[in-house]
Amino acid sequence: MVTLTVNLTPPLTGVKGEMWVMFLVGGVGYWYYIIDVPTSVNGVVGPFGYADGSPFNVHQIRFPAQTIGGIAYEEAATGGFTLYENWTFNVTLNPITPPAVRDVTITTETTPVADSYVRYHGKSINQSLDTSFWSTQPEKVITTSGSSFTHTQVVGLPDGSNYVIWGNSAASGYIWHTKIFVDGLLVAEGDVDRYHQLRGNFTVSPVPVEVATTLTISAPSSVAEEETFNVSGILYETEAVIPIPYQPINFRFNGQAFGSTTTGVDGDYLLTTNIPTQGTYTLKAQFPGAPGMNASNATAEVRIGVPSNVIVPLLALGSGIALIYASKRI
Repeated sequence: MVTLTVNLTPPLTGVKGEMWVMFLVGGVGYWYYIIDVPTSVNGVVGPFGYADGSPFNVHQIRFPAQTIGGIAYEEAATGGFTLYENWTFNVTLNPITPPAVRDVTITTETTPVADSYVRYHGKSINQSLDTSFWSTQPEKVITTSGSSFTHTQVVGLPDGSNYVIWGNSAASGYIWHTKIFVDGLLVAEGDVDRYHQLRGNFTVSPVPVEVATTLTISAPSSVAEEETFNVSGILYETEAVIPIPYQPINFRFNGQAFGSTTTGVDGDYLLTTNIPTQGTYTLKAQFPGAPGMNASNATAEVRIGVPSNVIVPLLALGSGIALIYASKRI
């Protein structure tokens, strides 16, 4: 007899396991269930003793997919082992990730063409619809009606391929012309009776993840009228702080467009410009956004003063006038 222990991660209580053994039949290995192993307590199975008449065969402890504490876990197992020595195993239980679900609107329009009787009308999503669904699948019945109607349903569906089936109880030849729309897009159109259902295939696309971005800006606080100056900054992913290259950056001053540029390989940008009129201006750099990336902007204030070479009279002395070039921006 050997002693077996399994340490589980996370350390759950109540995990059920099974012992399996492989037998070779005609050179091919076949796995067979033997017994249930002790249920885990605080993440530990065992230690427990075990022996059987085939110690040289490969054994394995398996943990079937199961739900513990409201969380579903995938199937897991130890490696293969023989019964010639004691064993301690470490096994990780991975939670099952539910598929992403997005709300879609399914609209069905149906009109009698060659029928004047009240019929059962039914719909099935990602499941078959019996020809006698009102009897065998009563949960699929939408309504009973003998006149045109529209049915709309908002339903959460997983990303990927999906389908919807529409049917009614009309006898063969008593047709209803039917259209199926998904999020406003026509996916199926045709004539429906008991033996001719309408199926619409469609794909639910993942909701794009928008990455938040940050844009910085740097500009001088004051420059002279018509003097060129640089506006610079960096565009990067806000959370990961990763530079975003080759993206357009547009510029405005006091709401008026005055140029654009593109970020470089390191996410940086540079615009050399000038403003010909005196005043205080708010400069705005704007990243308009891109697929998977949110827009962002940054602002800076720049004061435009008189040129430094403007001659300003300061003082009259005697019969002459003393002049000085203003070297300070005003």
